[in-house]
Amino acid sequence: MPCSPSYFSERFKEASGNVKDVLVLTPHCCRHTYVSQMQVLGVSVETIQSIVGHVDMDMTRHYLHVQKSVRKEAVDRFSEALSRNGKGTFGNVLDYKNRPDPRRIVSGK
Repeated sequence: MPCSPSYFSERFKEASGNVKDVLVLTPHCCRHTYVSQMQVLGVSVETIQSIVGHVDMDMTRHYLHVQKSVRKEAVDRFSEALSRNGKGTFGNVLDYKNRPDPRRIVSGK
């Protein structure tokens, strides 16, 4: 359930004040973390924008912080697709022998 920024800020300060030896962050840091974690979970940027109430996509992108593990997974998927033994979702993207002519797919012939 949505809450006002001031309500969240007050609850956040209360909760973080009760924890010893913790770096005190602002509630705004939680917003960045929330947006980044939604992206990691595969939620579309358009959906994230709608949830957090940003007027434009540029603001939502400003909040995104792509994590190292996500970058590594993307590079690994790309490497897999280009490898001779590629068995990913798209198989080996360099194996053109058994692929249909893309012009026929588009034209339906």
